[in-house]
Amino acid sequence: MADEIDDKFFNASKLGSMVKTANAPLREVEANAGNLFYADGSDALANDGLIIGFEHVPSSKTVHFKAFIQSFNESYNSDWAEESVYGRADPIRMFKQTTRSITLSFIIPAATTGEGYENLGKVQKLISFLYPSYTDADNALTISQSPLIRMKVMNLVSNNKDNSIATQGDFNALSLGLADSTSGLLGAITNVSVNHNLDNPDFGVFHIASGTVIPKAIEISLDFKALHENPLGWEGEDFSDHLFPYGTDLEGSLRQSGRGNNERLLAAQHQEASGYTEGIRQQRQEEADERSLQAAKDVAKAQLLKADGKTLNARGRRLQNRLESGRVRNPQKAAYYASALASTEEGATGADVRQAGIDASSAAQELQEQRWSFLK
Repeated sequence: MADEIDDKFFNASKLGSMVKTANAPLREVEANAGNLFYADGSDALANDGLIIGFEHVPSSKTVHFKAFIQSFNESYNSDWAEESVYGRADPIRMFKQTTRSITLSFIIPAATTGEGYENLGKVQKLISFLYPSYTDADNALTISQSPLIRMKVMNLVSNNKDNSIATQGDFNALSLGLADSTSGLLGAITNVSVNHNLDNPDFGVFHIASGTVIPKAIEISLDFKALHENPLGWEGEDFSDHLFPYGTDLEGSLRQSGRGNNERLLAAQHQEASGYTEGIRQQRQEEADERSLQAAKDVAKAQLLKADGKTLNARGRRLQNRLESGRVRNPQKAAYYASALASTEEGATGADVRQAGIDASSAAQELQEQRWSFLK
């Protein structure tokens, strides 16, 4: 029996080759340049466990797809028997059972003809899982096993019966998605719809030979009815399986909150928020300083510098002397020209310009106050 292709390992170039012929002529290389050194990013995601897996329980055969999920819905239906009694406004309700149903729709993309061919084979394999097992395939009356399926959708649909990894306490260590389809949820697929998107202009097909096409994007929609493998229910204050259905363990998880830790957690959050706010403030201040530096340079170039753009002209030297001697008493004017003069210094920054304007304005304000005090 030939070895099966490892369909849990994803690579767009797994089937076929990246270059048709070794040492091919330049014309052939150019014609197939789109296949040279090609890497599909979705392969890395799928190989990291972002997959949808199915296991055919009777044969233990498996098939896996990339998790290009279009829709994923769960429903938990509680079935109650009702009996109307004479004289009562409401019927008597007796609980019967709770069932779990899943509807799933996903796209199977193909980046290369080889991947498209593999996808077609995978869909073919999934469809075969819907048929029962016979002791004698030629006799339809000899069914030996029903086509039960285990389905796994990352960590969202899995068998939690033997799920010990979730009890480690650290949710960052939760790696249920890395397990294969044999740890999937047991149930029955009641409906599968296959859309090859042959008429969709956004997808289309690979035309690989005369009368032979391979779909680029196959859409699968299915209904899944779960079968519970362990009893579920409440006994006093405890539920029989605290990991059902997603494998999360809140009670055993490492946490920062709790008795004695709430204040520390709040303090850490406030500290992080303050740091973030301060970072935003500094960023805005730096942006404002850059605008101020450019404005100050424009003023200096227009009014205080010679044509070479480096040396102070007569007016620039006069304003510099007046500022240094404290003869400018108007705070706005002092800040305006002090900033412009500071921008002419080599290596001046926006913060330097802003500080020069603040210092000059404060000095002028102080001179103004001294003058009014003297006049009084």
